[in-house]
Amino acid sequence: MGKATYIIVVGLIAVSLVGLLLFFLEGGGFGGGKGYGAQAAQAVLDYRSLGLVVFAVPLAVALAVLVYALLFPQIKVEQTTATTPSTPQKQVAAAPAQSSQTLEAVLRVLNADEQKIIKALAASEDGSLLQKDIKYKAGLSRVKTHRVLARLVARRLVKAEKYYNTNRIILADWVVKGKSESPPEA
Repeated sequence: MGKATYIIVVGLIAVSLVGLLLFFLEGGGFGGGKGYGAQAAQAVLDYRSLGLVVFAVPLAVALAVLVYALLFPQIKVEQTTATTPSTPQKQVAAAPAQSSQTLEAVLRVLNADEQKIIKALAASEDGSLLQKDIKYKAGLSRVKTHRVLARLVARRLVKAEKYYNTNRIILADWVVKGKSESPPEA
């Protein structure tokens, strides 16, 4: 969840607390001597109901934003500045023993869904696939593919680059090259 999301949630909760304060100050909470019998029909929107609305709506929106941000993490997309595409396949051909050992070591620590995605990327020509192609080759749903890729990007096993309306997922260089480079520190 980004810094802007935190600011929005804190602002909505602050507005919600002001609404709760208005609700209780105007006699809306704990009775207050004003019943909801015949008097409720006189004024549809009075200060009590306004305070309650100012309390409930921002609180509901803040909770919805928090739940959404926790359930659907974003894939961090790297901006590439290189003009020439890298060719991991040539590097794999140079050191097949090292790369296969590294790939096997990586696969041992991954769960089944993550293994499917890494194997699909390793089997591709250049170590990269579109996210929609990974979904098809791994046999996972769109949401499951997104969540697994978010975990792999966080672990720096793959990189994600924007590619039109999808992402191009690239297997990390240290996995492809083998032990010649160590994995980046978190």
